[in-house]
Amino acid sequence: MYSDICMCMWGTISAAIDEGVTGVNGTAANMQILASDMDSINNQMGENKGIATELKNETSIFTKL
Repeated sequence: MYSDICMCMWGTISAAIDEGVTGVNGTAANMQILASDMDSINNQMGENKGIATELKNETSIFTKL
């Protein structure tokens, strides 16, 4: 009977550890995706800034007319 209780508890503890590991792995994967998305956004912001500068330079001609 004692060994049955221990085995039951061991199974419960093992399942809890497995669920915790799964959660940590999922969080790590999501953080990696988030970091990649942030890098992409940062690159796009740089491109947009360049485009805005070019447009400003091109439209400044009209303000001089």
